[in-house]
Amino acid sequence: MKTKKKYLALLVFLMGVININNLQAQTFEAKDMDGMWERNDGVRISIDGTAVFAEGSKALIFAVGNSGWPTNSIQYNFKFKNITHNGDNTWNAGNQAYSKGTSTWQSSGNVTMTMNKDKSAFNCGGFTYSRKSLIH
Repeated sequence: MKTKKKYLALLVFLMGVININNLQAQTFEAKDMDGMWERNDGVRISIDGTAVFAEGSKALIFAVGNSGWPTNSIQYNFKFKNITHNGDNTWNAGNQAYSKGTSTWQSSGNVTMTMNKDKSAFNCGGFTYSRKSLIH
């Protein structure tokens, strides 16, 4: 009977440790958004300084893929501006859209960026951006 109690106590302890680790893995910080991200259509953006700049960071375009965006926007235009951490796994940003009709970049309002639990991707505006590398 003592052996069963020891095993039961050990099992309860291990389950507690596993649950604590799961809670810690779901902690998000502003800097978690920093990195190189890519959409399925090949658009690649770089975000850096989200935890540093009070006004928020920016997402510089590094590749346009087959999005229809002009190649001269690479390392010149921003996809997102004023990226700020809301708390938990969400960030707010000003969204920049390319207008093919006027061949210009313009603000298309604010968006919410929602990161998945393992921090490998975020969703925004109907697109999923997958992490390609970290930037720190």
